[in-house]
Amino acid sequence: MRIRDILAHLEALAPLSYAAGWDNCGMQFGDPDRPCTGVLVTVNPSLAAVEAAERAGANLVVAHHPLLFKATKNLDTRREPGRTVEALAKAGIACYAAHTNLDATACNHHLATLFGLPLDRILQVEGTEAWYKLVAWVPTEAAPALLEALWAAGAGRIGPYDQASFRSEGTATFRPLSGAKPAVGSVGERHQGPETRVEVLVPARVRGAVLRALHEAHPYEVPAYDVVRLENGGEPYGIGLWGELPEPMTVQAIAERVQAAINPRSLRLVGDRARLVRRVGVCSGAGGDLFGAALAQGVELFITGEVRYHAALEAEAQGLAMLEAGHQATEQPVVAFVVDHLKALVPNTVPITGFAEPEPFEVLTK
Repeated sequence: MRIRDILAHLEALAPLSYAAGWDNCGMQFGDPDRPCTGVLVTVNPSLAAVEAAERAGANLVVAHHPLLFKATKNLDTRREPGRTVEALAKAGIACYAAHTNLDATACNHHLATLFGLPLDRILQVEGTEAWYKLVAWVPTEAAPALLEALWAAGAGRIGPYDQASFRSEGTATFRPLSGAKPAVGSVGERHQGPETRVEVLVPARVRGAVLRALHEAHPYEVPAYDVVRLENGGEPYGIGLWGELPEPMTVQAIAERVQAAINPRSLRLVGDRARLVRRVGVCSGAGGDLFGAALAQGVELFITGEVRYHAALEAEAQGLAMLEAGHQATEQPVVAFVVDHLKALVPNTVPITGFAEPEPFEVLTK
């Protein structure tokens, strides 16, 4: 398995098209055509992470934060990011970043799951993912197996439903020519038989995976199919989540869930801990500036990693409680999520590990 095969799985999870315009996601350094010896997943593409990857025998570092964020005219190896680039080059390790695109698809969903909160609505919509319709013709007896493969690859999902499809029956004809290896029929003779027309919706982020599944599961050496981009529909994507709790909870009770789930080094509150809230929002990392989007959705408690002083003052003035749990503490959980996601897709001959870097802050008490 090559590095680019790992990256294909990552981009199916977090499409590069979901990244914010100011961000720099994707391949940061290295050769994607090299065989992958192992993967290390980390929040930061730091020198410590590169050294950990080297010890583990991994030649791909998958980082949440970009190694190269702003335009760089030179790389001074005495300081970052030059030091880390030099270490990557010496060790033959590639580096890939999944930042705001991973925020949009996994980071906050995973936090909501860890907190036990039903947050399933996008806080700030950034765009809409394109939908395609895949139409394929397959021998009728092979249609169920083909559909299972397409569904497993991510096709057939519409809102809160999955395994959606439409099937219609018909008759197909073809004549295998010299050099063909037909699954049915004989070379030089026209074949006629029952076939099923299968239709499924395909989100853009899994289009490649679905087409690969089609070719692998279809019994014909040359499957017949159409892929049509749809003008209507599409799934919105964006940053942060919010939702409505079944019953009101106190801010204190939710804070205790956050503390138990991610064990932040510090947990700071803007607002009244005894207040009962029902609408809750979350945004990992430096999400404090999204307090306006939270207010627009009627959110009463907003959980994030980092809040600026003036944002806290404005939120408090407008009646929004905010819980600041730490930038790294709210992003570290996605490392384990990505590790588990890749392990389910990648052969165990390619070891995948997570890296937990120490926080840069120490909380001093009086």
